[in-house]
Amino acid sequence: MALEPVNPSQLPILRQGLKLLNQVDPAIEVVVQPTGEHVIIAAGELHLQRCLTDLKERFAPIELDVSKPIVGFRESITKRERERESQPF
Repeated sequence: MALEPVNPSQLPILRQGLKLLNQVDPAIEVVVQPTGEHVIIAAGELHLQRCLTDLKERFAPIELDVSKPIVGFRESITKRERERESQPF
């Protein structure tokens, strides 16, 4: 989920709030994209919503523009093709 303050002059407050949030919840990761967006990476949608609530209420009580959650999809190989062919269904 990408975050930015509504008022650009409040960016230092957002950065400090994200730093505090990361100290309280080390399971999250905060990444600054090359575009300047601050992205929170969490364990799931519920965890992400809880982090956003904590950020707004406790660590950075400012107005934020929040994007929709970004979901990364990954594919992986589970078996070799030869193994799959040799095993009966």
